[in-house]
Amino acid sequence: MKHRLFVVFFLSMFVFALPVGAAQLKLGFVNIQKALNSSQAGQDAKAKIAQKAKEYEAEFVLKRKELKDFGENLKKQMALLSPEAKRDKEREYQQMVTDFQRATKDAQAFLKQEDADHTRAIIRELVKIIEKIGKQEGYTLVFEKAEGSILFADKQIDLTDKVIKDYDKEYKTGK
Repeated sequence: MKHRLFVVFFLSMFVFALPVGAAQLKLGFVNIQKALNSSQAGQDAKAKIAQKAKEYEAEFVLKRKELKDFGENLKKQMALLSPEAKRDKEREYQQMVTDFQRATKDAQAFLKQEDADHTRAIIRELVKIIEKIGKQEGYTLVFEKAEGSILFADKQIDLTDKVIKDYDKEYKTGK
């Protein structure tokens, strides 16, 4: 309770401490997630990662079939093999399974890292665009509209579509 009173007191002091003749605050917000997903760069990155995922999946379909075939052949040969040969074949099969699991895990990690790298690069560029718009149009503050951070804001101060449009222009010329 004391903490809340302090915050209210601090905010009211800030508001009342503004000089009477001070320029009016101009506020805006941007939905970074929407800009990331809707921008051409974001869509291109998603397509690139989806293509790589398809390539991995095609590779893993073949490997799964190889594993299945090897396992079925091993079952058929078990009665004919010596105990030592059985152990060797079972070890070989287990190694193949382990290698397959490692490859799928590595592919998932690679795709996740690629997504993070693309996201970071796009967000870095979006922030530059937001700063440019903010300076050009005289915004005092531009907030990020993350889930739960802005409970209400008039659509007139939503800069998201403008950011996407400006970023797409730069992205197309820089491509």
